[in-house]
Amino acid sequence: MSNQKGFTSPAIRCFDRYGFTVIEMLMVISIVGIICLIAAPSLGRLAPNYRMKGAVRTVSSDLQFCKVRAVAMSAQCRILFLSGTSSGTSYKIQYYNSSTSSWVDMSGDAIRDFGNPSNAFYYSGVTFTPTVNEIDFQPWGAVTSATIVLANSAKTVTLSVSTNGKMSCTGG
Repeated sequence: MSNQKGFTSPAIRCFDRYGFTVIEMLMVISIVGIICLIAAPSLGRLAPNYRMKGAVRTVSSDLQFCKVRAVAMSAQCRILFLSGTSSGTSYKIQYYNSSTSSWVDMSGDAIRDFGNPSNAFYYSGVTFTPTVNEIDFQPWGAVTSATIVLANSAKTVTLSVSTNGKMSCTGG
């Protein structure tokens, strides 16, 4: 309402403003909270699947890396499965240095430890069982035939490497 001079009273002006009331805001926050409570348990069930997919990608990438590295360096390259740290969760990537006649760790993150939270390649609950202690890649492309079975609470995936270097994945 306005008076004779055309001015609006302050009491009426405050109701003409745009915005949300406290009750409307509380209702929206309550609805969002209820949706989050319903969705949270289903998100927790997805985590083991994502961990397994990450572990499979890491192992298969490392197998490919060793294969390519052996040919590129004209040197033997291997993945050595470690049993002393946390059994069934760690391995390292090495190449053979012919001038020193010894195995040398690849620079950077040579050790992949799926069971160590401080390692960059930590996949909680994922373990693997290789059929051999090491997979050797020769400079001419030949490979030690092996199978690696990765498992966690969600699923089991088998990675196979044939003697010609072909790799396959089943179960994932």
